[in-house]
Amino acid sequence: VAALTTAIHAVRQPRLLVAVDHEGGRVQRFRDGFTRLPAVRRLGEIYDQDRMRAKQLARVTGWLMAAELRAVGVDLSFAPVLDLDHGV
Repeated sequence: VAALTTAIHAVRQPRLLVAVDHEGGRVQRFRDGFTRLPAVRRLGEIYDQDRMRAKQLARVTGWLMAAELRAVGVDLSFAPVLDLDHGV
């Protein structure tokens, strides 16, 4: 992934942005070399039981996702801002 993002960034200046839909759970585009992140639904389930723990896990999960993507040159993740769970 890092080699690909480096090549994309080298195409022109200002450099092109590299973005990915990388949310965790079944919507985790990169797997090899990346931490397996929980689905956001799981954080919601934890929130129903322990709000403080869920907030801490959400913060750590977001930081970890950002750190790993940034380390390989990804500029932006289209992680969910708001998901409505209809049980589908």
